[in-house]
This record gives sequence, structure tokens and C-alpha cells, in this order.
Amino acid sequence: MRLLSRSQTPLTAVVVRSQALDSIVLGGMVLAAAYLGIFTRPSGLLASFWPANAVMLGLVVRFPRLATPPSWASATVAFVIADLTTGGTLFATVLLTAANLAGVLAGAVLFSVLSQEDRQLARPLSVILLVLVALGAAVASGAVGSLIGPILFGSDALRSFLLWSVTEFVNYVVILPVLLTLPRAVSLDAIRSIAHAPVTAWRLLPVVALLLSLTGSLLVGGPGAVAFPVLALLWCSVTYDRFITALLTLLFSAWTLTIISQGYLTPEISLAHPNVILSVRVGVALVAIAPLVVASVMTQRNELLTRLHRLATRDHLTDALNRGAFYEEATRVIHDAGPVGAHVSLLMLDIDHFKRINDSHGHAA
Repeated sequence: MRLLSRSQTPLTAVVVRSQALDSIVLGGMVLAAAYLGIFTRPSGLLASFWPANAVMLGLVVRFPRLATPPSWASATVAFVIADLTTGGTLFATVLLTAANLAGVLAGAVLFSVLSQEDRQLARPLSVILLVLVALGAAVASGAVGSLIGPILFGSDALRSFLLWSVTEFVNYVVILPVLLTLPRAVSLDAIRSIAHAPVTAWRLLPVVALLLSLTGSLLVGGPGAVAFPVLALLWCSVTYDRFITALLTLLFSAWTLTIISQGYLTPEISLAHPNVILSVRVGVALVAIAPLVVASVMTQRNELLTRLHRLATRDHLTDALNRGAFYEEATRVIHDAGPVGAHVSLLMLDIDHFKRINDSHGHAA
């Protein structure tokens, strides 16, 4: 029994340290996201862009090891610290934290029903499922908000529910895709390939077009300026992978929501007209969904083309290149070696009596 206890003690310590580190990471991310939302909040109102809830939900779904009681407790403390250190009262902080956690908990439960493929937005239908999960989480948060609104802000329950739900829905839709498609690990070879990959103008043009359209929306203004970046976003979705597309979509959404809340985009859209603000926020969310769907379609298409190319160029039993693919690859190697004066060698093996083995045992054997 003494030996068993000694062998288990280091393992238990490692688990405790790992959970403590995970708690610190989740709490730190939630705290930073909460401060970002608070600093973009108009005076006396809810934040127009509140990333903390979506960041917490995305992290616990993408990295299940973070979904532990200590991590949830750490995130709760982060919500409280962020609000108290920026002038919030203890009573208001408790109520707002309850609304935040209600949405995150509902979203985590809904995500648990989805497959791993759908949680990573690997199919076009996955984006629709993400929208439904975001809607469920937003409604849960809005239900608590309908009770808090009359107490903290003096608004009626229905208006509080709508404002809270729509704001949460937009934040979930634009932030969750970035975290759900975040690469779990980046290998050294992948970093080297990215570093040595040629950066062509064609690859950069979609990003340039997006930045120009965002600038144009600010300079021109008006309600229609919200849709200026749509074509650029669609161009990005057919050029880049899901993660980069989600990141650029987040940039568009955060930029648009922030300049609207500050009155830069359309001065006539003011916080005194909440129905207009709700309409604009829903519009931003719907614009963000389109490039995500296209990026998921392109991902599935590229995976299908990769499988078809492998079936067309590889032998099913040995996984060796077939005659046509071998000829193309050999031609490319010889052509690439020519200009630099490199040598190319070809090794051919002739196994004695191999035909007799095939005839006796069959190709499968």
C-alpha cells in the first residue's frame, strides 16, 4: 500500500497543477475579453460588443479539458473582478455575472449534442447548427436579462430580453467560429512551410479589399455601409481556410459594431432608437454567417478533391504511385534538379520469382 501511495502522489500533483494552469488560462482569457467589452461600452448601457461569454464558451468547447469546476470558478471570478474594478456595484455585478454564465452554460449543453465534425464547422450544415446553438445560448442569457433590465436599467422586461438576446447572439455568431476552428496544435514543419511559402499578390488581395471596404464604410457612412465588405468577405472565404475566414469575419463584425455604437458610421443611428440598433446588430450577424457557410463548403470541396486525387494517383493495395502519377512526379523532380545541377538517381528492385508469389497467394496477400 505504501508503494502504491508513492506512485500515485506525483500523478495526482501533476493533475492538480494541470487543472490549476487551465483555470488560470480560462480566467485570464475571460478577464481580458470582459475588459475589452467594458471599455467599448457606452456610458450607462450594455456593451455593444461583449466577447467574454463567447470566448469562454468557445474555449470550453474547443478544449474540453478546460470544462472543469475549477475553470468555471476561475471564469466566474474573472467576470466579477472585471465589473467591480470598472465601477460596478456588487449587486449589479452578481446579476450580470448570472446572465453571462446562464448563456455559456446553455451553449455548452447544446454543443455537447453536436458531433466533433459539426463543432469544428467542417460541414456546411455545421454553420446552421452553430447559429441554432448561438440562438439557444442567447435566449438563455436574455431570459435572465429580462429580469435584470428592469432592476438595473429601468427598462421593461420584453425590451431587455430582446436587447440582451440579440447582442449575445451577434457576439456568439462572430466569435465562436474563430475559437472552434482554431488549430489544436501547430507543428514545426507547418511553421516552416508557412514561413517559406511565397506570398503572392493574389493571396493578399482579399485582405486588402476587406480593409479598403471597411475604410470606405467609415468614410461614406449611411445604413448601407454595413454591407460594403460583403464581397470582400466572400472573396476571403473562397481564398482562405475556415480559421482565417472566421478571423476576418470577426474583424469586420467588431469594427462595424464598435463604430456604430460610437456614432461614427451613421450619426442618425443613435442609442435613443434601440429598435434601429437591434436591426443593425442582426444585420451584422447575418452578414457574418454568409462567408462562414462558403468557407465550410470550400473546406468540404477541398477535402473531396484531395480524396479523389489520391484515388486517381495511388494504388489501392500498396499506396504507391500509379504509372501516370509516377511519370509526372519523376518529370517534375528531374526538371527541378536541372537548373541547380543536382543529380537524380532511380533505384529499381527486381524481386526474384515474385510472379510465382502473386500466382500462388494472390495480389491481396
